[in-house]
Amino acid sequence: MHRSTTSYGEQPDAGSYPPNCSIGTLPTHILVVDDLPDGTIPAGVGTSRGCGAVKSSGMFSLGYVPWDNQMDLTHDGTDNPTTVTAYPGKLDTHQIGAGYGNHFYQIPEVRLDNFNGGSGRQTSPSTRWRSCRARTTA
Repeated sequence: MHRSTTSYGEQPDAGSYPPNCSIGTLPTHILVVDDLPDGTIPAGVGTSRGCGAVKSSGMFSLGYVPWDNQMDLTHDGTDNPTTVTAYPGKLDTHQIGAGYGNHFYQIPEVRLDNFNGGSGRQTSPSTRWRSCRARTTA
């Protein structure tokens, strides 16, 4: 699928949504957990839009729900069912170059109650945040 015809070049980065490279005036006890490990420099980020190495106080991950589907992959005229595992939630995960550290995710939650005979299967991922610091109480 093409956004426009191939006769048009890539649109230049207009800098419409510049990154936020600082936690600013957040209280000192607030921890920022990024999806990249602490100290990682994100790939593909130029110096004009980058924030340098990631500062993360923990770990973040996305877990997608697998769907097993029976498909015939041989196309030889006989029924040769093969189990194919797909992760449909990955199709609707979007990383956007803006916000803190120049990236954030947009992931809509979709329940397929009205599809596949009302299976109710969910396509959105589970998320997990884990702090690297011990919890303290006041």
